Amino acid sequence: MENKLPPNWKLKKIKDVCKVVSGATPKTSKPEYWGGDILWITPKDLSKFKGTIISDTQRRITKEGYDSCSATLVPKGTVLMSSRAPIGYLAIAGKEICTNQGFKSFICSDEINNKFLYYYLKGIVPELEQKGSGTTFNELSKTKAEEIEIPIPPLSVQEALVKKLDAFFKEYDILSEEKQKAKENHEKILQSAVMKVFFPEKFDDGWKLLNLDEVADIVMGQSPPSSSYNLNKDGLPFFQGKKEFGDMYPAVIKYCSEPKKTAEKNDTLLSVRAPVGPVNMAKEKSCIGRGLAAIRSKGDLNSEFIYYFMKGNEYNIARSGRGSTFDAISGKDIKKIKIPVPPNKEIQKEILTKLRLIMNFQESILDERKTVNKNIESLPHSVLTKAFQGELLA
Repeated sequence: MENKLPPNWKLKKIKDVCKVVSGATPKTSKPEYWGGDILWITPKDLSKFKGTIISDTQRRITKEGYDSCSATLVPKGTVLMSSRAPIGYLAIAGKEICTNQGFKSFICSDEINNKFLYYYLKGIVPELEQKGSGTTFNELSKTKAEEIEIPIPPLSVQEALVKKLDAFFKEYDILSEEKQKAKENHEKILQSAVMKVFFPEKFDDGWKLLNLDEVADIVMGQSPPSSSYNLNKDGLPFFQGKKEFGDMYPAVIKYCSEPKKTAEKNDTLLSVRAPVGPVNMAKEKSCIGRGLAAIRSKGDLNSEFIYYFMKGNEYNIARSGRGSTFDAISGKDIKKIKIPVPPNKEIQKEILTKLRLIMNFQESILDERKTVNKNIESLPHSVLTKAFQGELLA
């Protein structure tokens, strides 16, 4: 956010108005550390959290578990922000709580309203993502979190802004929920239509139901050294996971000069962690990080046939994800996915013709929605920018 501030506002660093606290995890191999009364939160707890105040967690730790690690019990009212996998999940503690190492928590001083800070951080998540670093996943360090600059108006102004932002986001959440329901309904209809092509009421003679690894090679992504990342098109396009997926294909953000694992042109790309399920097709040879797997036809099945099957199966694949910090699916589980295989290439061609018609219809709907969605999604950033430049109260 640009810092165009009214005369009575001051620009300060987070560390000047908050105490920044990191989290930790007791050893999971010690059952005596778990199942206690101390709330312990991970980014996964916030992945589907729709509110602002969080007062319960999926897992709790004991006093012994708490004492065994460097976790800190932060007070009610602390602003909690995930600092990795991904950066930017936000909530306010409704009770005393501690976090795992995937958080930076902000204990507010008397100079700053905690909800004011919550909204400010919400508005600068893209900037915070750019400040992150790491080879396995992007992470915002405590030092960088403490250096975040924030405009500080008088408390009375902070409270007035919070009221206005509360009212805006109440209406925006209703609009977003309606948009999401429409999107989910469309996706379910699409996936149902695709699955009916692959799984008719009665299979013709000669069809087989095989494990995916019988017809395709599964290449699990591996993150290359961070020193090989670049923005100047040196090497192969580098895709890490779902974050970079566009409406129909990932947008190239980085390139890699020392790839460890690659996808070939026309491989199916599957997001295997945070989240599990989204599917795309590689348009060219690419470097793939740990968030992706490449599914490569062994030759008997058309690559497009495999892609459409995986696309139609996204919902079921997503449900198979497991993990305490974030959902993931293993290469072993991907290999066991069942895929229907027609008896010959002519039937494959007939099926592909039907699938292309379905997907062309899908693309036409996506094109119509794109402009509407873009306008809706830009509203929060626009409103938050105006709020923290003092324009919302003008």
